[in-house]
Amino acid sequence: MLLAILAVFAFATSPIFVLAAAPLSAFVITCGRMAVGALWVIFLGRLYRQPILPNPADRPLFVGIGLITALHFLSYIASLSFLHRLAELHHHRPIPGHRLHGPHFRRAVLGDAAP
Repeated sequence: MLLAILAVFAFATSPIFVLAAAPLSAFVITCGRMAVGALWVIFLGRLYRQPILPNPADRPLFVGIGLITALHFLSYIASLSFLHRLAELHHHRPIPGHRLHGPHFRRAVLGDAAP
């Protein structure tokens, strides 16, 4: 149960940490994420007394799984940074002719606290 809670926490906070590391490239963030993940696997493997390295016959399979995982994280991080920039453009550039005052704009900026 504890591992499930840790997994949910890791997935829920992932976009926050990725956007906080935004000055770095998606490749560097992916390398860091893979390194942190590897350290957690080593730590939990030792904690539960599991072997860290797979059997020599299974190592090519694990290399392939690792490369697919790295490609997945790289595309996820790159798309998240792209979508974040797109959302900033959408929210900070008004539509021509769009009124920047009035109740709709105040409610969009202030939420339910708008007068």
